[in-house]
Amino acid sequence: MCTVSVNGVTIGYDDVGEGTNALVLVHGHPFDRSMWRPQIEAVGRLGWRVIVPDLRGYGESTVVPGKTPIDQFARDVAALLDQLAIRSVVIGGLSMGGQVVMEFCRLFPARVRGVLLAATFPQAETDEGKRIRTAMADRLLREGMEAYAKEVLPKMVAPRNMAALPSVAEHVLSMMQAAHPAGAAAALRGRAERPDYEATLARLDVPATIVVGDEDAFTTRSDAERMHGLLRRSALVWMEGVGHMPNLEREAEFNAALCRLLDTVTVTANGEIGPSEDLVVRLMTAAETRLIVDYFCSSAPEHLELLGVDPTRLPAREAWQQRCEQQVALPVEQRSNLFVAWLLGDRPVGFSTADRIVFGEQANMHLHLVGPADRARGYGVECVRRCIDLYFDCLQLKRLFCEPNAFNVAPNRTLQKAGFKYVKTHMTVPGPLNYHQAVTQWVIER
Repeated sequence: MCTVSVNGVTIGYDDVGEGTNALVLVHGHPFDRSMWRPQIEAVGRLGWRVIVPDLRGYGESTVVPGKTPIDQFARDVAALLDQLAIRSVVIGGLSMGGQVVMEFCRLFPARVRGVLLAATFPQAETDEGKRIRTAMADRLLREGMEAYAKEVLPKMVAPRNMAALPSVAEHVLSMMQAAHPAGAAAALRGRAERPDYEATLARLDVPATIVVGDEDAFTTRSDAERMHGLLRRSALVWMEGVGHMPNLEREAEFNAALCRLLDTVTVTANGEIGPSEDLVVRLMTAAETRLIVDYFCSSAPEHLELLGVDPTRLPAREAWQQRCEQQVALPVEQRSNLFVAWLLGDRPVGFSTADRIVFGEQANMHLHLVGPADRARGYGVECVRRCIDLYFDCLQLKRLFCEPNAFNVAPNRTLQKAGFKYVKTHMTVPGPLNYHQAVTQWVIER
């Protein structure tokens, strides 16, 4: 744990990782920075630096009684970044933390590279809401946090997840019980006077992700869709069976959404090299199916793991090759697999396969660029776009699905750029070569 003195208080924070890309995560009320532990590890794998502060009045930061306006929290975050010599960041927050993020965007728009808004909403407080928050502040000062924490726990964590994920419920309860009543009350009074942030969101022109659970007692589907409509470059992740703590209740799904956001920010900053005019996408011949067999049988174990492939499920080379050739010999409408080659001139750069084919209805697509250099040159998006046309034409499809590993950022980014729509992240065995894993389901329909 690190500390820094800013704006007359001491802020406790974690500073994990290094590099020029920085992410700030802001906790909600009445929590502390420990709520973001599952995300720190996931983001670290992408090579990002993660800054996670305790807001004033919470955790290991100074408790200031009275009233803490929402802009004070945002200015504290900015001052912390100044101390760390960090100019611009992706910034995310949950619940009240999301409103601190929106205030940060209002005050310091030039410092924002991307935004994550979880279980939050942009509207100013209603008169009734102000009355309720003021009354709750008085109650916390009078009674402390113990009874309040037990009372609101079922609103913070969906009841089914309290039973299924007892460690999550215990963590959320312990954070609330440990919060200082004076700090929590001061935040409630300040939050009651927050401005409306809809105009702020409408002005933002950065990648954004909105995450909301369908059992959230505080944020509605309407709130989520309103933010999605205001943020012109946003993705909306709607989580089923999730309450007010999506980052803890659906850790894998939340982390995948966060990683997609960070990758989008990186690509936006760095740009991409466009595809070559010599690129050809077509059905494979029988002999060309050896590319598929060789690709998987020759890949290093760590690459197979990134793909979600279980090496023990790979068939023997010759038997696999024979099955592929038998598929190619069948009429298209009778095939259970379709194989597509991606060629740059005469050189194979990748391939796609389709399975779970229901001719005239739907199929599931897989995609692979075979060389590291080609993965970096931007061919993937154009190859996938051309595959879409080919699959829809050959198989007379109405919809095409793809389910890459949720933590393999590149294909998820490629699908989004190619026009696929995000459906959900879930645990499954996506194919005969795969192990049970978190996958992101995408779909395109015509």
